[in-house]
Amino acid sequence: MTNNNIVQLSTLVNKIVNFIDNITQKFIVFLLLTMTSVVLLQVFRRYVLNSALLWPEEVSRYLQIWLTFCGSAVALRKGEHVGVEAIIRLVPERIQLLIRVLFKIFVAIFLIVFIKFSWVVAFKNMRSTSMALGISLFWVRVALPVGGILMLIAQLGNIFNDFLRIRGIDNLGTDVVDK
Repeated sequence: MTNNNIVQLSTLVNKIVNFIDNITQKFIVFLLLTMTSVVLLQVFRRYVLNSALLWPEEVSRYLQIWLTFCGSAVALRKGEHVGVEAIIRLVPERIQLLIRVLFKIFVAIFLIVFIKFSWVVAFKNMRSTSMALGISLFWVRVALPVGGILMLIAQLGNIFNDFLRIRGIDNLGTDVVDK
């Protein structure tokens, strides 16, 4: 593969991953605004009108689950998850990059297993319903595989960019900072 082909492929991969990341970020903003509105409604009803509703606590809890898993994908893409770098920083930069790629591959493998088993959990909860809302718990539990898929896409994009760096091509078509 020529460098020109690699540049084109890198640009395409990063456009796709960044597009998914941007949609995820917009969805997170929607979730956060909705959760905030629901909580404020409950506070108003409880403390001003002395008439609490049954469903806001459940809705805010389920929105927080979705927010957590979607937010994890965005954090993973940007390299903002917690990591211990003290030992890695003791080795040369090229070895650091190889170690990071290896860890990212392990995380991607974990995510594949996580996605598989979280789908099982989601489908097992299809007939169960929530107490206040009466909706299928599938819609709550499906946040896990959806978040897992988003994290896997982000991680594969990061691994791809790291392989380019190993080849001497640095961060083409991306604004992601490696950590």
